[in-house]
Amino acid sequence: MKMRLIGRVLSLMLTVSLLCPVIVGCADSADGQRGETSQPIGDAESTAENPVGEETTGFKKEEDGCMDILFLGNSLMYYNDMPSIFGKLAEAGGKTVSVSSITKGSSTISDFASPDTDLGRRMRTMLGQKKWDYVVIEPSRRITPYENTVLEAEIASAKTIQSLAAEADAEVVLYSVWGNNTGTLKVYHANTPTNMVEGDSYAITRQAHSKFMYETGLRVSQELGGVKLVPSGYAFENLIAANTGINLYHSDERHPSPEGSYLAACTFYAYLFGEKTEGLSHTANLSATKVAALQKAADDTVIGKVVPNLGNGVVAGEPYHLLLLGTNLLDDYNMAGVFGQIIGELEGKALNTLQISNSTATISCFEHENDESNDVGAKMRQALAQTQWDAIVVQVSRRCTPSGADVEASELAALQAIWPLLRAETDRIYLLSLNGDANPSIFTATGSAVNYTKTGNKETLSAEQSTAYLSGLAKNWAATLGGEAICYGDAYSSVTQTNSTVKERCLGYLQACFLYNAIFDKEVPATCTVTNSLTAAQAEAMRALANTYCPVP
Repeated sequence: MKMRLIGRVLSLMLTVSLLCPVIVGCADSADGQRGETSQPIGDAESTAENPVGEETTGFKKEEDGCMDILFLGNSLMYYNDMPSIFGKLAEAGGKTVSVSSITKGSSTISDFASPDTDLGRRMRTMLGQKKWDYVVIEPSRRITPYENTVLEAEIASAKTIQSLAAEADAEVVLYSVWGNNTGTLKVYHANTPTNMVEGDSYAITRQAHSKFMYETGLRVSQELGGVKLVPSGYAFENLIAANTGINLYHSDERHPSPEGSYLAACTFYAYLFGEKTEGLSHTANLSATKVAALQKAADDTVIGKVVPNLGNGVVAGEPYHLLLLGTNLLDDYNMAGVFGQIIGELEGKALNTLQISNSTATISCFEHENDESNDVGAKMRQALAQTQWDAIVVQVSRRCTPSGADVEASELAALQAIWPLLRAETDRIYLLSLNGDANPSIFTATGSAVNYTKTGNKETLSAEQSTAYLSGLAKNWAATLGGEAICYGDAYSSVTQTNSTVKERCLGYLQACFLYNAIFDKEVPATCTVTNSLTAAQAEAMRALANTYCPVP
């Protein structure tokens, strides 16, 4: 958790670099204009048979010999100052360019098209101050395969920006980004073009998401009369397929790493100038080996028109519906995302997952429907009313300890109270026990059954003893109520990777294998290509642990 917080802080620091335009030798530059940024907020329909780079590439040169480009986008654009990297690559290639940007985390094309938003007003001001060659816009990853309102809003808004850009003598260029590497995708619904409401999460592989984003870019391009589409996402996939070991993702598996931003900038250079990036001297402080591989991936994708093999794309048909009830610990290692990738490959199903949680949620919290301080009970009832769930996972609270008999009794009573509601949905109800802490705090149920009170005392237990206690609760309660126990915590201490990033991937894969074994009553086979970016040996070790501690009947 600390590493994730540090990553977020670093990402905020990166936004400072976009405050000024990059001007490389232009006589008519946007002096004084500022590329506006803010901190990131969460994220950011045609065939895919058209080859990458089919549209005309090349440099649109103005009379003064300077290319003026305005980048409009979100955090996928401003991480690591990608427009600035492009400007410096252009300088290294002997080009004369002026690069400006207006960016904000989670912004959409619709945010820029509206005259009523701050982004829309700033864009109009900059477009009115000079002639531009290109205006780059970024189809939002709020467009998903699961509904059409966001896509429709983005297409209409892109046409608005195209008209405004034409008044400034500029062409629109589309930035085609890469897919999430998280295994899940939030679905949004556009009530209005600038009011998009977040819905459920669906499972989607990185490859399928990258393919969908390129197809989305093609659709928008066609609606705008065939405008340029820079295939940065496909360059990501080509680089990954080359097995160079270069990590293109930030730690959140959505935003670009410095290498990812450099690769995206290279695709803009190759596409707009119609020239290879090979040998350009600007390296953005990356090693020569990395730069050569990144430049090759950009050149192969744009100049060589190499299309990555991404399979059949999004899994069709009725998805598998999974409801998760517990604390935020359920999301620590992307268990649901990896599980969704596994069942996509092995069962041919997409995963619709909804997690209802907060940092202090207990089973008692879900029993209470109208508690002002904790609304997870109301959210659970709403979810049960709206969707027929195939499986429901309830986390055993780690506020249960051997000395807290009143807490244990309260949790069991709460579970017995909500069990009929869950059973009305499905007979696949699972009690999930996580790993326990050494010397855990002792809580009491005195005063409130929803918010247990810490006594200030601690149990004299090892982590292994605490884990065994929680596993025992899960097994006993499941036997009492007619559910099943998933005792993932029992296997936790066996994952001994020293590299924290690798360990997190191992734990996420292990949790997902536990879910698959329990829910589908079969093991994840060695032939499964979903490994959560682990080596074959690491993935096999996690499958073996799942098979040992969560055996298939």
